[in-house]
Amino acid sequence: MLVNVGTALGLTGVLFLIERAFTTTVAKANTSAITKATTKIEDALRERTDSLASRVDELATLLRQQQQHRDIKLGAVLARLDSEPSFAAVSEALTEANKLGVIHMAGIGITPELDELNSLLVFRWGLSSGAHSTPRLVVECQVGDDRISVEWSQDESAAEMFERLLTKVLRSNGTLQIDQQHVFRHLAAAVRLAIDTRGGAGSPKLRGALMAYLGDDWVLTTGGLVNTSHEYVLPHNNFPDDSTRDTKRVQGLAWPPPPPQWVTLKRWIALVKHGERVFPRGLSNRVAETGSGWEPWIGG
Repeated sequence: MLVNVGTALGLTGVLFLIERAFTTTVAKANTSAITKATTKIEDALRERTDSLASRVDELATLLRQQQQHRDIKLGAVLARLDSEPSFAAVSEALTEANKLGVIHMAGIGITPELDELNSLLVFRWGLSSGAHSTPRLVVECQVGDDRISVEWSQDESAAEMFERLLTKVLRSNGTLQIDQQHVFRHLAAAVRLAIDTRGGAGSPKLRGALMAYLGDDWVLTTGGLVNTSHEYVLPHNNFPDDSTRDTKRVQGLAWPPPPPQWVTLKRWIALVKHGERVFPRGLSNRVAETGSGWEPWIGG
């Protein structure tokens, strides 16, 4: 009986040791398996991460190359517009601006001469009412309260187009002087400025879509009269409507407001007059009316 008890105790001890050894072995095997599996997963994830990082780098390089290509193309287009203005040069430049949606109603206004008070030339490129299949390049001239326009034909030079426009102005008992070099140099600068506003930090801010380029970093946008270098804005809703324009006061304040310190009074008067032509408030909402019926052409 004692022998059997001792034997049983001995077997129990042996089984206990065997169990511990087996448990330890199984635990080590499990740990090893888990470690191998984890390492395998980590290696796979690292490989996929490296692959993804490589693809991201490739994509970033491709995007930079595409941007560089667009910049080179745009530079060539604007250089041609500045030096050899033509139907093709103007339409290509406006197409680039239309693609980004940075100009108002497919058009950009330009003063025909520096400090011109009474008129703007507006170049529009797009589909207009009644001509929904073929884009048109139209040059509008706002002389006083009258709008006169001509359609620029592809086989027509800039000089020929302006001659037809001036003839129509004279027939309407208007007067207009056009400095072609000034017009196309400013049109190229306007397109460049509008497109540059789509850049990152440090890019000029237009406070809306570009409507007219007035030179010296002054523009009319859907937000108002803006100076991009000084970040100055005279909001469009500060301008008088037709009924209060002649009272010299708007909302109890003197009109026009005093010029910023860096602007001469003569220049300020010219800038404000251009704004008044576009931004009267009230029933005649000319911001909405200007260029209505035009769909920007972005290429076929």
